[in-house]
Amino acid sequence: MLLVEKTLAPQTKGTNLSSYYNAIKKVINDFDLHILIMLDEVDKLLNKSGDNLLYNLLDTGRISLIMITNNEDRDVGNVGAKRNND
Repeated sequence: MLLVEKTLAPQTKGTNLSSYYNAIKKVINDFDLHILIMLDEVDKLLNKSGDNLLYNLLDTGRISLIMITNNEDRDVGNVGAKRNND
């Protein structure tokens, strides 16, 4: 996250998520990176914020996720799948 924070403009209180997404994308592109993120208890994240956070991260095409959940009923298999705007 250090590279991302240095990429952002001087920190102000309440930096919105789109600023972080843009900074992450910039770092990935500038350094030609592919990033692997492991998320534990992803079911809690999805219950709290939905799949938008994960979808936006996967939208870069250079982030892979390992998602761990204790909830046997949670289907996270389609997170990040292309969405239809129909």
